[in-house]
Amino acid sequence: MSAVGVKFVNISGVMPFLTLGIGVDDMFLLMSGWSETLSFTQLTVPERIGTVFKKAGIGITITSAVTVLLCYITNASIFGACLTLHGRRVFSRRHTFTCLPVSKSREHLQAEGGACYAMVCSGEIPTRPSQDQSICEKGPQAALTKVLMLTPVRMLVLLLFAIYLGVAIWGCTTLKQGLDLKNIVLTSSYFYKYQAWLQTDFGEWIPVSFVTVGAKVYSSAEALKNMQDLLSAVHKHPSMDPDVESCWLTSLAKTNFYNTSSDSAFISGLHEFLAQQTRFYNDVVFDSTNETIIASRCHASSTWLIDSNDEKAVMNGAREIADASPANVFAYAEAFVLIEQYVTILWSTFKTVGSTLAVMLVVTIVFLPQPVIVGLVMFQVIMILVGVFGFMAFWDLTLSSVTMVLLIMSVGFSVDFW
Repeated sequence: MSAVGVKFVNISGVMPFLTLGIGVDDMFLLMSGWSETLSFTQLTVPERIGTVFKKAGIGITITSAVTVLLCYITNASIFGACLTLHGRRVFSRRHTFTCLPVSKSREHLQAEGGACYAMVCSGEIPTRPSQDQSICEKGPQAALTKVLMLTPVRMLVLLLFAIYLGVAIWGCTTLKQGLDLKNIVLTSSYFYKYQAWLQTDFGEWIPVSFVTVGAKVYSSAEALKNMQDLLSAVHKHPSMDPDVESCWLTSLAKTNFYNTSSDSAFISGLHEFLAQQTRFYNDVVFDSTNETIIASRCHASSTWLIDSNDEKAVMNGAREIADASPANVFAYAEAFVLIEQYVTILWSTFKTVGSTLAVMLVVTIVFLPQPVIVGLVMFQVIMILVGVFGFMAFWDLTLSSVTMVLLIMSVGFSVDFW
């Protein structure tokens, strides 16, 4: 990825672990397909490999998306080649570690050196899947097949699934939006402790600036009234603090420096005012002649904010007030860059996950042209998504750009299960 110009950022550090997880999962699919071919004793090794990719190739193709294309290529080429070498070794009766031919049977070697010697130095060509599978593969397969066929067990499974689905749907109605910054760092981090103390003990306020860009005449009574009306609307908003205000124009109007007899007199008085009230110095920008104001800003503050929903209300409220005001201003705060995702995250999640489901539906129809099977696959994927969405609320997770990526990933992983 670096070779094609992709820059390494913090989120990129997740990709090796994601790729490794998908890669191992695809390897298990290929090995499972290999085991199923052992009962066909007449097949050659190339025919077995072809059968493996015919059975497992669909799964690794769907789950290994563009973001893990290299992982897919590795499984479809290098791992397939290794599996071919393994097949040649097995069917030519060669030892696992030394690859030397094993000419004597296990019974003959056991008679010569005992059971341990026979286990280490002998081997046999498997003729059915169970001979090539470990106890971890054979155990659940044998037990679940028998247990799930019992009527009481099937009724219990359906009841548990109904409870699971009901709890998940309830969780979807209580899921919150937004990203808690302390959840993206370790609990031992200084930033985690700082954010926890800030939220529980001190609270959080967002300073909001109302900015005007472009040459504008401020010496008129209309300019002052527009700014006063704007600040009045800000103070009346439930998300804004009615007692906090910092505006150079309204403060200037309360002093003897406020002279509206002419534009030059206004600018002259403003310069004298800024010389004394230096806290407003950075709130007014002049052109190169110092005779024309080309930008200015006034400040307000939010009330005490508890969660991301409160932050979203502040940003939306400030923007609505600015858009409705004739003062020709726009609202800005540094935190709006992060809060912006809270406004669009729900729609973005539905759109992205919906697009992913649509792509999965098309791919499934192409590879499995059986309507009933396609319907069952999509039903399963949707149920898994509902579960992930719902239980996020019980895991104290919120819907954010980070969890949205994981939800999209869960679509790909869930297809593996069929």
